Amino acid sequence: MKLDCISKNFGGVKAVSQVSLEIGEGDVLGLIGPNGAGKSTLINLITGLLTPDVGKIFLSNLDITSQKPYQRARLGLARTFQNLRIYPNLSVGQNIEVASISSNYSSRTMNFDLDKIINIFDLEDKIDLASEELSYGHLRRLEIVRALALNPLVLLLDEPAAGMNENETKELSNSLKWVQNNIACAIIVIDHDLKFIMGVCDKITVMNMGEVIASGKPNEISNNKRVKEAYIGH
Repeated sequence: MKLDCISKNFGGVKAVSQVSLEIGEGDVLGLIGPNGAGKSTLINLITGLLTPDVGKIFLSNLDITSQKPYQRARLGLARTFQNLRIYPNLSVGQNIEVASISSNYSSRTMNFDLDKIINIFDLEDKIDLASEELSYGHLRRLEIVRALALNPLVLLLDEPAAGMNENETKELSNSLKWVQNNIACAIIVIDHDLKFIMGVCDKITVMNMGEVIASGKPNEISNNKRVKEAYIGH
């Protein structure tokens, strides 16, 4: 996936300004920044909930800038949300099946065993439970598994570790590492848990006030002066 100088303004506010980035199969890219930096707006631009004022978005060399969200999903974009969007009255298995059926609209062949994914994310023994009976941590996992059931080329995770305790976050990190090593997709992760981001991501892009202020490996970002200033103000 490639973003080419995309921008989005709301009135006089530059929510996203001239952002370019590229991510390939097997990459895990962290997207971080203080509140209001433009991270979620950028994800909404990538997935088609918003349309950029300028710039282009490419998926497998196909210009998808004008594609609708459902069209992008069929082409290989899957996402989770900050606020859980699970079907509470459906079982865990039914939630996953809904996404799996949707993947039939894709021309891509699924290159992984979905049952294995269910096991990796600790949902195997909960498959027949109503989703509303799950703990918060397992609901987060379910949303990720449902997104993976779409057989994505790019998986976008919007604050997947939000509300998780330390053990749950560690388990999530291990699960995402398994996905990276076993599924042919790219992953973009937004989260405020910097320890989680530093542990799971190969590369990190930092935004502030709608702009990219730094990109690099985790150790480069943790020592970047502009990043420290954005987070602590000096």
